[in-house]
Amino acid sequence: TGPVRGVWVYAGHIYAFRDSVAGAGMMYRDSAAGWVAMTFGYELAFDTGTAEFIEGETLTGGTSGATATLDRVILTAGAWSGTASGFLVLSNIVGTFTAETITSTSGSATSTTIEQLTLPAGGTYDFTNHNFYGAAKTPRMYFCNGEGFAYEWDGEVLAKIRTGTSAGLLENAISVIERDGDTIITRGGASVIMRYELDRPLWITNYKNHLFLGYRSGSLIFSSIGLPLQYLALTGAGEISVGEELTGLLSSASTAFVVFCRNRIDYITGNDSSDFVMQSISDSAGAVPRSVQMLDSPVYLDDGGIRGLGTTAAFGDWRAGTLSHLVEPLMKAKRDAGVDVAGSMRVKGKDQYRLFWDDGTGVTLFTGRKDPEILPFNIPIDVYCCCSGEVSDGRGDRLFVGADDGFVYELDRGTSFDGATISAYIRLPFNSVGSAYQDKRWHKATFEMSAPDDISVGMSFDIDYA
Repeated sequence: TGPVRGVWVYAGHIYAFRDSVAGAGMMYRDSAAGWVAMTFGYELAFDTGTAEFIEGETLTGGTSGATATLDRVILTAGAWSGTASGFLVLSNIVGTFTAETITSTSGSATSTTIEQLTLPAGGTYDFTNHNFYGAAKTPRMYFCNGEGFAYEWDGEVLAKIRTGTSAGLLENAISVIERDGDTIITRGGASVIMRYELDRPLWITNYKNHLFLGYRSGSLIFSSIGLPLQYLALTGAGEISVGEELTGLLSSASTAFVVFCRNRIDYITGNDSSDFVMQSISDSAGAVPRSVQMLDSPVYLDDGGIRGLGTTAAFGDWRAGTLSHLVEPLMKAKRDAGVDVAGSMRVKGKDQYRLFWDDGTGVTLFTGRKDPEILPFNIPIDVYCCCSGEVSDGRGDRLFVGADDGFVYELDRGTSFDGATISAYIRLPFNSVGSAYQDKRWHKATFEMSAPDDISVGMSFDIDYA
């Protein structure tokens, strides 16, 4: 039910996310037979770990005799000397694990609770693909939707990412009631409303082999180096406070990691928690959510239009310029109407940046020449999310949008709008062809064009500026 909340390309497959009628998030993968719903394993919590478990081993319950395959080992606290605690992701379970001693060939700990992994409903998904583990393993997909934890997916195994952001914040509260992202804390009969950051990241990316998660409160939390599932300060994890709600993260900007808020832009340099430094690019303007993309330099939408963020000759300095001044009346009309951005994408093979509004309209920005060129478009679907990615190696990027009607559509493919005729028009600027005050007489106009298919073309003209 509802819209397609996320669409992404990973490991040669197209993934789509949508809510079930029962109120859970569902992950689907394309196949020759159509969309196939993915199923997930179980997560077993443990503590008092005395020896480290190794992925791929068989886990055995000391009392129950239950067995399972160890797919992931996630350490959240302590050390493997009797204080280790965390979670194990299991598959191929035989029997029922209880609170008992659990062992494998290498590891030993005490199990506590077990539950099946599920995805939260709602939200809009953000994704990144990265290989944190070196050449021996393939890149994995990481995603979040602002309604629950972030996750790692390798095509078969789903693992929940816990950063521990909620630990210790409410330990003195008498009662806690959530309301619209805030938390009402009651102490001694008095209610205090405060911002309580649950572990529900909105944005996700990677930088310098850390996994970065962005939160509503303006907090950036990054993983331990090369360990996207581990968030321990002793192994290099940490937090950076931006101070304003985040609207996008972009890690591909040369040696800098750009952090976008609604009313400010910052960038982070450095290699790890010992030398990460955040500096300001702008403290008066920022980016609209889901408009940030990397072309030759960062491109995004703000209240002034579509902007490009390029570096100056001095390392680390940035300059912003407006790229959509040719269609400023259109951009202003969208702002005045309160139309929201549904998503954006980079089209590498065409040097394009595409911006989609949630009313079925958008603009294509071409950056392949000295000056930017921009063209509005209107498609007969309401876009909710979008992505571009290479499904087959060497075949170039393919473009996908997830729509409000629950379908995934591929753009720039075929000769119709899902069976409906594609109509388009171009209005050329008035041109006096020199000597503007001299009257001229036109006897003939010839259009030369090439098209891969038969099309119908009509033409009309205006004179004297209509």
